[in-house]
Amino acid sequence: MKASALSGALALCLLAGTASAQDYQAIAQELYDQGFENQATIRVRDDGLYVETSGSAGTTERVYSLDGTVLREEETRTSDGRKIEREFDESGSLVDEEIKTAEDRKGAVVERVYSETGSLLSEEISTPGGTRIERTYDADGNVVSNNVSRDREARSRGRSEERADRGKSDRGSDKSSGRGNSERGSEKSSDRGNDNRGDGDRKGGGNGRGRG
Repeated sequence: MKASALSGALALCLLAGTASAQDYQAIAQELYDQGFENQATIRVRDDGLYVETSGSAGTTERVYSLDGTVLREEETRTSDGRKIEREFDESGSLVDEEIKTAEDRKGAVVERVYSETGSLLSEEISTPGGTRIERTYDADGNVVSNNVSRDREARSRGRSEERADRGKSDRGSDKSSGRGNSERGSEKSSDRGNDNRGDGDRKGGGNGRGRG
């Protein structure tokens, strides 16, 4: 669905008296710019406007308040299969975000705290692997603190992987050393064989001269 057609579909919702034409026009243009040009499903409910779109970029479902403010968003991207879920407060500031990869649907969880003026105060990121990142910001948006920690299970798993890697490396060194020793042993054996043949030749030569 092109921008004009999508705008027309959104304009039909004006009959329900949910928002202004400018709000819907802005929504339509934003969706079109992001690549969701093929299809749009619009549902008007008492608690807000539900817009589901799909196109070359992927699929997105957004929930808007009656005054046009986005409240929730769920995005599935075509390029990498990631699924992103976001929640916004009444002012439109992002307060919660969860990113799920195609391989691991548990995903990373991002929690943010904003001030009344919309400035980011702190955020906490938790990954499926057990890593937790906590950051705080000053009034200008600069990082004041950045703490990274891992839970006990993640640390144990990391140590096990390190030991396994060292074991593989050690086994490789042993095999290489064994080949080196074997080659040196073969050289010594070959040298001894040559020495024995040399002794035999010398003895044989001496006997021959004696018989003559």
